[in-house]
Amino acid sequence: MHIDKNDFKNFQGNAMDTQDMIAFLEHLDQCSFCLDQFIHEEEETCSLTTPVYLKEQILAKATSPEVKAAKSASDTSRRMQLFYYSLRTAAGVVAALFLLFSVSQIDFTSIQATPSVQTEAHQPSARPGSSYVSDFTQGIGKGISDGAKRFTNYLSDFSNKIVNGGK
Repeated sequence: MHIDKNDFKNFQGNAMDTQDMIAFLEHLDQCSFCLDQFIHEEEETCSLTTPVYLKEQILAKATSPEVKAAKSASDTSRRMQLFYYSLRTAAGVVAALFLLFSVSQIDFTSIQATPSVQTEAHQPSARPGSSYVSDFTQGIGKGISDGAKRFTNYLSDFSNKIVNGGK
């Protein structure tokens, strides 16, 4: 049995008692036909028209100085976010290019595993044609190589522990 129009009007006018309202809402929960009718009925009764004077107030508020200031602050913050993003991207590109050009000149076959502790008496190598820049780039290459070895050893230990049950 479906809900009749009088029940819809009583519900909208708050003329139902608690038990009837619970039964009404339970029926709407179970019956999609009555729910569709109820929604249609609500849409018809809730169609409101906006007052004519409100348009003028909205347009006046939109041109007010505080709204313009808030809009410009929002635009400025977006521009700053874009600027910071561009700076980070440019810094990443510069760092990548530096590493690309410095690592391409490193001879990885001549890098030997030595202790990472350096003494105060450490002097730059006396090879002909060597410079501080090449020593620096070799140090970077050595650091990358050592880090990769440590990471590989860590992954190997971790996977062995997983495969062997924690041993």
